[in-house]
Amino acid sequence: MMSSLSSRSLSLPITLADRAFAARLASDQTLPELVRRVNDNALSVAAVAGFLRLMAIESTSANTDLLNPVVQLCADVADLQVVGLGRLECRVVLPGANLSSIPPEVWGDRIGYVFVEINPARSQALIHGFLRSVNQETVDLSTLQPVEALLECLSELKAQRLEFVSTSPPVSPPRCCLQDWLRGIVSHEWQAVDALIASTVFTWNLGFRGDQNTAFAPKPRSLAQGAQENASPSVSGPREGVIRRAKLLEWINPTHEEDLALIPSLVLVVEVTPEAERGAQICLQLHPQNSPACLMPNVKFAVLDGAGAGFMQATSRQEDNYLQLQFRGQPGERFTVQVTVNEFVSRDFFQV
Repeated sequence: MMSSLSSRSLSLPITLADRAFAARLASDQTLPELVRRVNDNALSVAAVAGFLRLMAIESTSANTDLLNPVVQLCADVADLQVVGLGRLECRVVLPGANLSSIPPEVWGDRIGYVFVEINPARSQALIHGFLRSVNQETVDLSTLQPVEALLECLSELKAQRLEFVSTSPPVSPPRCCLQDWLRGIVSHEWQAVDALIASTVFTWNLGFRGDQNTAFAPKPRSLAQGAQENASPSVSGPREGVIRRAKLLEWINPTHEEDLALIPSLVLVVEVTPEAERGAQICLQLHPQNSPACLMPNVKFAVLDGAGAGFMQATSRQEDNYLQLQFRGQPGERFTVQVTVNEFVSRDFFQV
């Protein structure tokens, strides 16, 4: 059966860059079996990404579970984002195997499954075939569709998306409503701060880099007043009515996902303090999630006003362990938090 399967498989070389990318991800693990699994998963993703690149189809590993060492510790996941269409799961096939395992955690949220064999020397990948969906933990490889079925699937999804876009009115990006936060309504993507940052490294006021366009003054700048007033670093410990939440940053369509593995995960922390007439004082912090404890240099942390114009910004230096920006807003005012690391950009949208 395997000779028949190999005869219709697509062979692709595994490059030195692919192996270095896989080794970097695997180095986050300590158990030998996890190191091997993550390495093979990363190589399978790299092989599928290489094939799509040959077909002029854009893909990225940014914001996937593959790059999350915590997820990799707990789950056998090898996902690849096809830009604008959804996530493929790239399943590793053992040499000579007739079956492939599909863990339940990857049965949903996938546009398809690609089955990849990595040779023992890790120099060549064989893409054996494709399935659009699975609902069982074991797949017989003789039931796979040929690789061409993957291209047909992506073409159909792209046509459906273009049809939807052409018939849909333009929409504004969804915004977090901070008034909802103060009423106890917070979306699941925003977590408690200590769920993402160790309490031993999280603090307010100490060792941060503030707005570099102004001198510090007694009160925070207001969104309504623009850039004429000054920012303040004055944020103390927990106060009555204050809510704090945090989330991992997500990068917008990076073009070189292998470079993304070199960027430490960053956490945005938002503190909202209610003020009179439904206004709010807003304090933002940007932290590295893991070691090293300091941010990499030249990370740009900015707030844009409702029109998209720059409102305040801080840029990290080698010794900064986090960045902080603070301002006031009135009900209905909109702003955007933008983080830039080299060519990678992350944006989160808010409304007071």
